[in-house]
Amino acid sequence: MPNLPAKWLDRHLDYRLPMLGGGDVRIVQLRLHALGYVAADAADGLYGPNTRNAIQAFQADRGLAVDGVVGEATMAALMIPSGETPRAATATTFKPLRRPAPPTPHQPPQPTEVVPAAWLPNARARRIVCHWTGGNYRASAEDLEHYHFVVQGDGEVVRGRHAVDANDSTADGIYAAHTRGLNTGSIGIAVACMFQASERPFSPGPCPMTEAQWRRMVALAAQLCARYGLAVEPRTVLGHGEVEAILGVRQRNKWDPLLLPWQPELATAEVGDRFRSAVIAALHAHEEGEPARALAATLGGRPMRDAAAFDCGIWLPVGGLVDDLGWRLEGADGSGLTLVTPDERTLYLPFCYGPDDPSDPAWVFDRARVLAEGLVRAQSVAEQLGLGLVVAPDGQRIALEGSPPAAPGEAAPAPAFRTVTVNGGDTLAALAARHLGDSGRWTDIRDAQGNPFTRETARRLAVGAQVLIPTPTEGPAAAATPAPPLDDLVAELVALTPAWSRGHARQAIPVLVSCCLANGVTKPAHIGYVLATAEHETNFGRLMEEKWVNSDEQRRYEGRFGNDRPGDGKRYKGRGYVQITFKANYAKFQDVVPGIDLVAEPERAAEPDIAATITVIGMRDGRFTRHKLSDHLGEVDGDFVQARRIVNADLERTDAWDETRTPRGQRIAARARAFTAVLHGQWQRGGADAAMGDGSGGGI
Repeated sequence: MPNLPAKWLDRHLDYRLPMLGGGDVRIVQLRLHALGYVAADAADGLYGPNTRNAIQAFQADRGLAVDGVVGEATMAALMIPSGETPRAATATTFKPLRRPAPPTPHQPPQPTEVVPAAWLPNARARRIVCHWTGGNYRASAEDLEHYHFVVQGDGEVVRGRHAVDANDSTADGIYAAHTRGLNTGSIGIAVACMFQASERPFSPGPCPMTEAQWRRMVALAAQLCARYGLAVEPRTVLGHGEVEAILGVRQRNKWDPLLLPWQPELATAEVGDRFRSAVIAALHAHEEGEPARALAATLGGRPMRDAAAFDCGIWLPVGGLVDDLGWRLEGADGSGLTLVTPDERTLYLPFCYGPDDPSDPAWVFDRARVLAEGLVRAQSVAEQLGLGLVVAPDGQRIALEGSPPAAPGEAAPAPAFRTVTVNGGDTLAALAARHLGDSGRWTDIRDAQGNPFTRETARRLAVGAQVLIPTPTEGPAAAATPAPPLDDLVAELVALTPAWSRGHARQAIPVLVSCCLANGVTKPAHIGYVLATAEHETNFGRLMEEKWVNSDEQRRYEGRFGNDRPGDGKRYKGRGYVQITFKANYAKFQDVVPGIDLVAEPERAAEPDIAATITVIGMRDGRFTRHKLSDHLGEVDGDFVQARRIVNADLERTDAWDETRTPRGQRIAARARAFTAVLHGQWQRGGADAAMGDGSGGGI
């Protein structure tokens, strides 16, 4: 393999909250998949608990220190090139991997039981998608047909017509159809509400979602995650309105349940992050009404007095922040208080006196009592300071990690910023997720004059505007939230694409490039041609699934190439970045995604990670036409025109929409050369310090 840019591999990876994300995480996950440790759809680019568990299993098998951290030794072992013997690709391979024994006999408490255990059969659940019904506060017969569970207005959870395991496969047509194109393996839960609601201008209608329903949905999601071993990550716990942006599965202008009637100013991305944070807290906290449980707590490595877990949340003592860490209490009201950190950051935080603290309309500020008994939500502190909230595996300790406020007497370092230009579709939350690893850190971004954004100015963010994003400083804080390693490369590649397809290119290019690297396709010309092919075939996934209109040509799919049952033509229609069609071709690619039955679940070929794997391995190994990338292309050059034969022999064909009437082979070749030039430039700038996969020990 050629030397890869060192900046792509310059940090250790471990599990924390907010989770580390980026192209380097995806590369690790795809290598774990290639070696048989995780399923293909686990490569979501987020270092969650499932990735940590897989790394621990890999480390144990390789005789490495079992710590769940990807450092130099682990990365070097992961990237040993082809010739390794992967784990057997059997159905049992992708059951939850073994976890190391906890350091103490204590087990974390189970979340609140919202529904009876009998309602939760064994199932191959992969994600939870949250909805609202768009009706009144009672579940209708139609609601019960489409969702597995519905939270009614009084908080009662009713069971739908279909059990969770009905969605293990959708081939028989008997399942809960709640999310377009994403029902296989998906649990659908909904809140009964929002009749006649409108998004713009926002109106919740006569039946707005209530906070009680929201909390009930959080508790239900936590129970489902615990029952089915789901990590709480954006790809596994998400709102219907997030599906298209996060998973790339097109929906029809869905926005549920991501606008809160009691906080309508919150951006939808922030609502999704808050929901997942609440689910995480519920998984690690006692049931409502139980006594508070003490947790040892640290902030930025500095100990403070114990935190408390109750009411599906984790709470920090105000006195500990003030006395132990030097924070300043400015004031309080009945629901929140104002604290100022030693480096003069002002926080307004949800506040209470404990699990039995009643709402008191005559509440008055008592400084002594606030300091002695007051508690603030740990997740709110983490969000406002851009820290990760980590709960230890034994359930007895929490840590807020990252770049903490300076202690008294310490000089807070002046933040450094880099300039980023806003592209179409960008929001501050999206920029914070991409560059800082946490969408909640959008408040750390500044405008071109260095001023912080308010919610109002954030809504007016314009395409082409320049914003200032914090850069990591020296030391541990720098390692905590670096910019995603592939970000600069992706930006250069996306800039080559037409404006009308740039949104899809921005989603597809990091998936395809990471998949190439993880599967040994590392030559710039090879990656460049993969990208050019995906652009030509489906506009980078804009047409990820063949539109079925029952045309004469489509009707001829029946009875050919393995389509041996009525309806197989439509069932095995074209899907993917490079579309595969016919049952025989779905079967041919079975082995590239072990643990996933593409014949039984053909719709999964349209999932971005699976589609990328089929495209990359198909072009690498000659599975489409027996022509391989290496047959036509070298490191940075080769016969880019004849390379079209890797996928199709139509290189002389012209397209009616192309006014220049340029043959396809030549047109795709020109695009491939442009992508290759950018990739080659990145390779040259990357230096020779990060050799990957040659056994030299190069790594993160």
